[in-house]
Amino acid sequence: MLHPRQIAVISKAFEMWRKNFAHFIQSLLPHINRWGSLKLREIDIFQFEMLQILPAPRLETLHISDIGIGRELTNAPHILFGERTPRLRDLSLTGVAIPLTSPVYSGLTRLQLASIHFIESSLPRLVESLAACPHLESLSLDTVEFPPLTMFGTHFVVLERLDFLRLGRLDRAAERFIFTAILPCPSLRLEMNSSVHAQDCGIFPPEAPLGILDTLQRSHQRIHSLEIHAHPTALSIIGRNKMYGEALFTLYFPDCGTSCLAKILPNLSPYIPFSQLEALTLYGLDERKMSTEEFGDIVFRRFPIVKVLALVSCTPSFLDAITITPVSLLFPLLQTLRLVNMHVSGATVAVVESRMRQGHHFRPPGLFYPLQHVVLSNCYGEVRARIPELRELVDLDWS
Repeated sequence: MLHPRQIAVISKAFEMWRKNFAHFIQSLLPHINRWGSLKLREIDIFQFEMLQILPAPRLETLHISDIGIGRELTNAPHILFGERTPRLRDLSLTGVAIPLTSPVYSGLTRLQLASIHFIESSLPRLVESLAACPHLESLSLDTVEFPPLTMFGTHFVVLERLDFLRLGRLDRAAERFIFTAILPCPSLRLEMNSSVHAQDCGIFPPEAPLGILDTLQRSHQRIHSLEIHAHPTALSIIGRNKMYGEALFTLYFPDCGTSCLAKILPNLSPYIPFSQLEALTLYGLDERKMSTEEFGDIVFRRFPIVKVLALVSCTPSFLDAITITPVSLLFPLLQTLRLVNMHVSGATVAVVESRMRQGHHFRPPGLFYPLQHVVLSNCYGEVRARIPELRELVDLDWS
């Protein structure tokens, strides 16, 4: 129990929509020195003068989300809590623009900015704000527009604890600046909604020997599993420390289809150890978008030591592509094959049988491993009819 003179931090959630928010918040203002967390959605906080003036000395979490794009005001810039929030650690602003010169950007461990158009607050100013957050662990910038850069300069900040970075829908100049200006911790996890398109699939700036790219080259040696998700008009690539484990990087290309892999993968090769990956998962591949022969040349041959291959909701021809023949020996070390939401037929059995019995004819011992394990999950077609045949060849799990 607290002593009567002690002041407790309060953090309570009021999830009910209140039309008379002004009256509601007025009842809490006498306790503002005890606020520990404030999260508002679709409420214009700057209509309430007292929230701009009164300090919040114990506020640790501030999340404000509004509709549309928040534009930075230059004549009368927005301020909050008299710019006195000394304990603030978690700041999230969506559709709300507070100048980057504000003290609210100091001492943070988590910063998320989204749907903001800065007029005067520049990218170099952002770096200065980040320098005031030496313990920053998570940074997210999504649909944030900055003034045009006149020169790149030598802006640089070391953030030794930054282990998560998300960049979404930034222009290419902003992406390039951030990649060269920030040196994060070696275990950085990167999530990026890239602005590249089919005509320009260069993801990272080539002239960036330091900063984030240098860290990626070292930290991504921890990647052992890769996922490629094919969407109708988009593409995403996820690298994990193990199959279905922690995502170490996520790249989403909203304007690139499967055919862009021919340009994207070479650009990623300096940062992702394709030749060392042991697990590969492919989602939604459609032969109408890219032939299996072309996909094999572009993708399959980059993964020589894959031991686990998963195909999820792909057309059957992508499974046929790994059949062992005298001219095709993809994934010579493959031991486990996972099929999820895939069509099963006699062709499936033929692929498994070829990987069980044919590989040793074309590769010496030690350079080819026969398939040992097959997993079927939510598959369709001739599943029950083919189960006995598959069980004669390999260890089989199905559901």
